[in-house]
Amino acid sequence: QELSQSQMQNVTAMSSVTEISNRGNAVEEAFAAKDAQLQEYLAEQAALQQDLKNIEEKQAECENMLKGNNMLLTSLEKTAEEKKQKADELSLEAQTKLRRVQLLEEMENSLEGFSRTVRRVSSEASKGVLGGIKGPISRLIGVKEEYATAVEVALGNAVQHSLTAKEQDAKRAIAFLKRENAGRATFLPLDTVKPREFKEKGLEDCVGYIGVADTLVTADPEYRNILSSLLGAIVVVEDLESATAMGKQYGYRFRIVTLDGQVVNTGGSLTGGSFNRGAGLLSRRGEIEELKAKAEKTQQKAQACLEDYRKA
Repeated sequence: QELSQSQMQNVTAMSSVTEISNRGNAVEEAFAAKDAQLQEYLAEQAALQQDLKNIEEKQAECENMLKGNNMLLTSLEKTAEEKKQKADELSLEAQTKLRRVQLLEEMENSLEGFSRTVRRVSSEASKGVLGGIKGPISRLIGVKEEYATAVEVALGNAVQHSLTAKEQDAKRAIAFLKRENAGRATFLPLDTVKPREFKEKGLEDCVGYIGVADTLVTADPEYRNILSSLLGAIVVVEDLESATAMGKQYGYRFRIVTLDGQVVNTGGSLTGGSFNRGAGLLSRRGEIEELKAKAEKTQQKAQACLEDYRKA
């Protein structure tokens, strides 16, 4: 009985040992699985940490790029504003020049600066009352800005003389002025005024020599005899020193005018002083053309700045 009881206990114990052994195996397998899972988690954690590091580096890079782009943006905005301001300034400058041109053209069209008689003759000619009137000499010739003062001084009062197609046209105009008690004027008929011969030699070898005055103006070919008569014996030089030296060399036989309007007269007398550039009739026409050209260039610069502003 004791033996049987012991055997039963032995069987029970063996069964418990087997159960415990099986449970131990299961625990080891579970531990191995958890360990493998842990290794996966650790590997995933390492990968995530590397990703985080990469992201942090990328974030720092982006922040640096953002700072750089903000600085660039600020610079571009400043450049754009400067371009816009420059375009506005140039546009205003061009408008100022054009307003000046408009004023001068109004003065030119109204013949401001011409004598009352010349204005009356031109007015009657425009109405058809007086025929054959070509207009004042100053409105029929062209001259470069650099020569305008010299040519205007060389012309003197002749700058307002009126050209007529024929002598008969001049006679009719004079009769009209006499009849209307409208003053006196000088007329230059194209069919009677003869060119002036100028035979002095060696002028081009003189210091400061520029040219004979009639060669420094432009006009229709039909007016060349008139220009030669008025300007064909007047020499233009650079300055007064050149003028006096030339006058002495040629015995003061002809008038010499400098670019700034000083004169060595025939016989040796000198005429000079200041000259108001804006007051001259030829200078006014030259200023109109000069201002038009400058206004156009200024407008082009303004458009270029405006285009740069749009791009910026």
